[in-house]
Amino acid sequence: MDIPATHPSVERTTTATTTTAAPTRVARPRRSERLATRATPELKRLAEYAAALEGRSLTDFVAASIQERSERTIRERDVTRVAAEHARAFAEAMLIPPAPTLRLREAAAFFDAVVEDRSGD
Repeated sequence: MDIPATHPSVERTTTATTTTAAPTRVARPRRSERLATRATPELKRLAEYAAALEGRSLTDFVAASIQERSERTIRERDVTRVAAEHARAFAEAMLIPPAPTLRLREAAAFFDAVVEDRSGD
């Protein structure tokens, strides 16, 4: 996507808002770490355009994008890992089933009795 460098929405704008209620400040963690990256001019313009569309600064847009992508990547990897662990456990349980517990044997006996009663009607 080619966005001209002079696109009006790329420029940083600020707007003043008037409210009747006192503004509420949300405590945000202090930003103490610096993260630097190099980008092509096209990528920078694209990010500036997207940030402007969301009404954010480029820094906030990049930070939010990094957080969203990082959380999604971690979530996807965790789901894949957990799914593989569950599949392995399921296969093991099917191939080498554990011995039935007393409670399971009682439930099976109850089921057999109920089924037998219904078939005798």
